[in-house]
Amino acid sequence: MRKRPGNRSMHAVLLLLALPCNLLAQETGTQMIPEKLEGKGDGAGTGWTPVLKVAANGSLGQASSVPGTPDGTTVSLGYLITGKLGYLDATRKHEWQTELEWKLSFARTPVIDAWTKSVDGIDLKSAYLFHIKPWLGPFVALRMTTPMLPGYLVPAAATNVLKLGHREEQLFDETGVPVDEDGSVIDATHPRVSTVGSGKQIELTGAFSPLLLRQSLGAFALPVDKPQIRVDIRAGLGVWETFVHDGYAVADNSATADLFELRQMRDTAQLGPEAGIIASGALGSMINYGLGFLFMYPVWNNADTDLKGADLINLEFEAKIGIKPVSWASIDYSFSAIKRPLVVDDWQMQNNLLLSIAFTLFGEDAAPPPPCVCPQCPAVTAPVVETPPPPPADAPEAPAPAAPVPAPEGPAAPAPTA
Repeated sequence: MRKRPGNRSMHAVLLLLALPCNLLAQETGTQMIPEKLEGKGDGAGTGWTPVLKVAANGSLGQASSVPGTPDGTTVSLGYLITGKLGYLDATRKHEWQTELEWKLSFARTPVIDAWTKSVDGIDLKSAYLFHIKPWLGPFVALRMTTPMLPGYLVPAAATNVLKLGHREEQLFDETGVPVDEDGSVIDATHPRVSTVGSGKQIELTGAFSPLLLRQSLGAFALPVDKPQIRVDIRAGLGVWETFVHDGYAVADNSATADLFELRQMRDTAQLGPEAGIIASGALGSMINYGLGFLFMYPVWNNADTDLKGADLINLEFEAKIGIKPVSWASIDYSFSAIKRPLVVDDWQMQNNLLLSIAFTLFGEDAAPPPPCVCPQCPAVTAPVVETPPPPPADAPEAPAPAAPVPAPEGPAAPAPTA
């Protein structure tokens, strides 16, 4: 018997749904540290800044080599709920930002002639920043990413599913037929193979699984902070934990045409230096853009893997551009490329074109608050009444104003005649 490495390509007859963005790159934003929670400059207002937005969206997406996602085009409809809560104290030294995002979408593809769940994610992130200067200081950040609903496969045709262990290697006989350790042929009749009918679900993960936790500690810098371009740099130490609860990921082997392989995932933890940069801005009132890059090198991990050195590096890149013709609608295009070797050792690339109709219940688009009158803020423009300065103490007393002189009395007017 001989061993043959698996191929990560997947059958075009399957659609993998509901795995979170940390495995399938379905989140369009890069996961920077601390993920779009930029420090506020001199122009920011103090106090609490709550925001709540609800958006309905449709998308046209093209995917290539994304684990668990078929190559091709997908149309989807869904919603996005975003809540933010920020605080900046009167001294402008202490800042806290928290954001919660919940998204859910259903898609129809050429592979599955039915509406099925395509995006499901809960993303909670929070960061504290201490502004030594308005553009520089230390930060600490936390982040949790997970789906809400279970993940599953929906085959368009009957499929023979073989589940493999985390480090299990497939065995083949001299003719290239898959066999088990006893030499028995692995086919649809093998005890380890289950046949799933067309349109039925193959369970992969449970609810709230996989769950990714991140903790970051480091320094931030805002060397450029203008409406046209804002550069946000983060560098520090990160700890990442992934909890999969014995879930499975797609690991289909092209050498086994009659089988569809799934590989068991394992919980992992990583610790190491990380650095990220985000450049974003607006061109006029209709166009906005963003570029992001993240690097994380785990100097320690508890994964059962043969990867070493540079093969362990986590990399993420994102580019996006948005056009907002009216205040309540936007058209957004995004591209992302993500590599997390300890989760899936392959580049995950995704393109998305999204049309959103959004409503701000309260927050950014509400009426502006009254101007700040704290000592650090510019004075409010108002009519100024000048008051003359008091005279010096040794100045001679000013003479009292002269009394008004009465007008001289003239002759009495003649009495009227009859």
